[in-house]
Amino acid sequence: MKILIIDDEKAILKNIYMQLNSMELGVEQIDMANGTTEAREYMKHNFYDIFLCDIVMPEEDGITFARWVLDRYQEIKFIFLTAHADFGYMKAAISMQSFDYLLQPASREELQEVVLKAIMQIRIEKKNAEIVKTAHFFVNHEDDILEEETIQYLEGKKEDDVYLNRILLPLQRENTRKTMYMLVEVQVLKTKKDFETMDKMLKKSIFQNITEEIFAPLKLKSVVLQYGTKGDLLIFLGSGQVNLPEQRAISERLVLFRDIFEKLIDTNVAIYYGNEGEFHQIREMYQNIIMVKKNNVTRESRIFYVSAEQKQRISYTFERNLVPWKKMMEQKKYDDFYRGITKCIEECAGRNGLNVDFMVKLHRAVTEILISYLVASSVDSEKIFDDRLSYLEYMNTWHDVPSFLNSLHYICERLKDYFKMRTADSVKDTILYIKQNIDKDLPVSELADRVAMNPEYFTKLFKKKTGFKLKEYIDKEKMETAKILLHSTELSITMIADHVGYADYNSFTRRFKQIIGCTPMEFRNQKMR
Repeated sequence: MKILIIDDEKAILKNIYMQLNSMELGVEQIDMANGTTEAREYMKHNFYDIFLCDIVMPEEDGITFARWVLDRYQEIKFIFLTAHADFGYMKAAISMQSFDYLLQPASREELQEVVLKAIMQIRIEKKNAEIVKTAHFFVNHEDDILEEETIQYLEGKKEDDVYLNRILLPLQRENTRKTMYMLVEVQVLKTKKDFETMDKMLKKSIFQNITEEIFAPLKLKSVVLQYGTKGDLLIFLGSGQVNLPEQRAISERLVLFRDIFEKLIDTNVAIYYGNEGEFHQIREMYQNIIMVKKNNVTRESRIFYVSAEQKQRISYTFERNLVPWKKMMEQKKYDDFYRGITKCIEECAGRNGLNVDFMVKLHRAVTEILISYLVASSVDSEKIFDDRLSYLEYMNTWHDVPSFLNSLHYICERLKDYFKMRTADSVKDTILYIKQNIDKDLPVSELADRVAMNPEYFTKLFKKKTGFKLKEYIDKEKMETAKILLHSTELSITMIADHVGYADYNSFTRRFKQIIGCTPMEFRNQKMR
């Protein structure tokens, strides 16, 4: 068992390395990587079971790196190292199979506990894997094991093709070298029925029957595999002929397949298929299909043809939009912010550049703008994220354009509602505070700080709600109080000035005349006449 520590701070790296080496962990090797670039170099020569990874690094954040690793090696355990400031952000890591996290600075005991827990989990999983491979288990779960092992091989995680060969036996001719295959991937996008909880064997039987009926006119045999949490299908087609039917004929049957599937199961699907190939080409065919499937970030329900020479999508950059988007948020132009991002995605799609890489970068940039804005505006994330849209749910929308835009629209609406309520409450609270503290000096900056707003911005909000700038309202209230005291008491003007927060008699008199139109003494004398 091997451990890799990743951090851009060499002092932290060395400290964690020395602590782990002094523990009785029973591990074979512990290495240090000064950032994710160096980590990738280590991975070329070693397989690591556990990663201790800093979440905030300059070249690439830990979450992005973890996604890259887990996309290739799902069994790896990630332990994220995080500070209190990024604690909320690192929650995203939990949703993508990270094992645990450590809040820094962590004690030796805390470090040892979380690493030992990961080691124990790995050992349990390995023992379970050994059990799965036993003959007894194989007999009872042969189909499941065949499918799982086949998918592992196709994904490049295993090199043994014996399970794939067993799966394809019904499609093979006597002379197996003459057998040609075609792969069809059916991606479940949206289901209205309780599709996922349906009995797996029942679903598989239904899918197999549909497939056989659809492709029987083309004299094609089929084998159906169901995998993944949503029940995606992988269909192998084979022919007794040397060559499969032409691509157009296959496409027509797939359109019919989709229509029947969606009507019968009440489920929206996307279908991917490619060129025919021999047995040794199947893994490459599958990976080409998966590449296109991952890039279907718009979740289009259509037929995708995947050629062996699949062209690289045109790159599209959105960096020029970051400053305007940030300014829109600062100015609370949430609708403009949402429309700007929507337009950017549409333009990217129009240039054939909309893919998963683009969405990962866009999602990260938008998230950084949102988080920075929430922090600067002193907004607790719990005020924005709720049961309808959690923070983790939002963080997992990077691969799905409709979900991402829906989430973003919801966040913008929540921000509008929050600040509308906060503005009303802030103005009301400030008015009450002014009346209760009329005898004090009331600087605009301090009143703005009380409601966690920028003074200039709060002044504008206050005027919008009351018709007065904040300083004007303070002076008005002070002078109204002074008028009452001048008419109803015999207090000296100096004492009245002190009662309304003016330590200087001359300043009070001058301001009173500016607002009321006469001096305090002239105002008092008007009553006596």
